[in-house]
Amino acid sequence: MEATRFQITGIPYIADHISSDKWAWVLFEITVDIPHTTEIVAKAVDSAANVQPEKVQDIWNLRGILNTSWHRVRVHVGHSNM
Repeated sequence: MEATRFQITGIPYIADHISSDKWAWVLFEITVDIPHTTEIVAKAVDSAANVQPEKVQDIWNLRGILNTSWHRVRVHVGHSNM
Protein backbone atom coordinates (compact mmCIF):
# COMPACT_ATOMS: atom_id res chain seq x y z
CA MET A 1 0.00 0.00 0.00
CA GLU A 2 1.16 3.50 -0.64
CA ALA A 3 0.72 6.39 1.80
CA THR A 4 0.19 9.98 0.74
CA ARG A 5 2.14 12.97 1.95
CA PHE A 6 0.36 14.86 4.71
CA GLN A 7 0.26 18.39 3.30
CA ILE A 8 0.51 21.29 5.71
CA THR A 9 -2.17 23.85 4.86
CA GLY A 10 -0.76 26.97 3.23
CA ILE A 11 2.71 25.57 2.53
CA PRO A 12 3.08 24.20 -1.00
CA TYR A 13 5.50 21.34 -1.61
CA ILE A 14 7.50 22.76 -4.49
CA ALA A 15 11.14 21.67 -4.55
CA ASP A 16 12.51 24.89 -6.03
CA HIS A 17 10.39 27.23 -3.92
CA ILE A 18 12.11 29.15 -1.06
CA SER A 19 9.67 27.65 1.49
CA SER A 20 10.29 24.10 0.24
CA ASP A 21 10.81 21.41 2.85
CA LYS A 22 12.11 18.93 0.25
CA TRP A 23 15.01 17.86 2.45
CA ALA A 24 13.14 18.01 5.75
CA TRP A 25 11.17 15.35 7.60
CA VAL A 26 7.64 15.15 6.28
CA LEU A 27 4.55 13.32 7.48
CA PHE A 28 2.61 10.71 5.52
CA GLU A 29 -0.79 9.21 6.17
CA ILE A 30 -2.82 6.19 5.17
CA THR A 31 -6.04 4.60 6.41
CA VAL A 32 -6.15 0.79 6.47
CA ASP A 33 -8.16 -2.00 8.05
CA ILE A 34 -5.95 -4.22 10.20
CA PRO A 35 -7.82 -7.46 10.96
CA HIS A 36 -5.07 -9.05 13.07
CA THR A 37 -1.79 -8.26 14.79
CA THR A 38 0.77 -7.21 12.20
CA GLU A 39 3.90 -5.18 11.59
CA ILE A 40 3.77 -1.92 9.68
CA VAL A 41 6.94 -1.07 7.76
CA ALA A 42 7.57 2.46 6.52
CA LYS A 43 10.17 3.05 3.85
CA ALA A 44 10.63 5.84 1.35
CA VAL A 45 11.00 5.32 -2.38
CA ASP A 46 11.60 8.28 -4.67
CA SER A 47 10.66 8.78 -8.33
CA ALA A 48 14.04 7.30 -9.40
CA ALA A 49 13.29 4.09 -7.38
CA ASN A 50 15.93 4.87 -4.73
CA VAL A 51 14.99 3.17 -1.45
CA GLN A 52 16.04 3.84 2.13
CA PRO A 53 18.41 1.23 3.59
CA GLU A 54 16.53 -1.52 5.45
CA LYS A 55 18.71 -1.77 8.57
CA VAL A 56 20.55 0.84 10.61
CA GLN A 57 23.56 -1.53 10.77
CA ASP A 58 24.12 -0.92 7.04
CA ILE A 59 24.49 2.85 7.51
CA TRP A 60 25.58 3.24 11.14
CA ASN A 61 28.26 5.83 11.85
CA LEU A 62 29.76 7.23 15.03
CA ARG A 63 27.84 10.53 14.92
CA GLY A 64 24.51 8.96 13.94
CA ILE A 65 24.23 11.10 10.81
CA LEU A 66 21.82 9.98 8.08
CA ASN A 67 20.15 7.33 10.20
CA THR A 68 17.21 6.86 7.86
CA SER A 69 16.59 3.14 7.86
CA TRP A 70 13.10 1.62 7.54
CA HIS A 71 10.79 2.27 10.46
CA ARG A 72 8.85 -0.71 11.87
CA VAL A 73 5.90 -0.67 14.26
CA ARG A 74 4.18 -3.78 15.65
CA VAL A 75 0.41 -3.26 15.89
CA HIS A 76 -1.59 -5.48 18.25
CA VAL A 77 -5.27 -5.73 17.37
CA GLY A 78 -7.66 -6.42 20.23
CA HIS A 79 -10.97 -5.44 21.74
CA SER A 80 -11.52 -2.90 24.46
CA ASN A 81 -13.50 -3.93 27.56
CA MET A 82 -15.14 -0.52 27.75
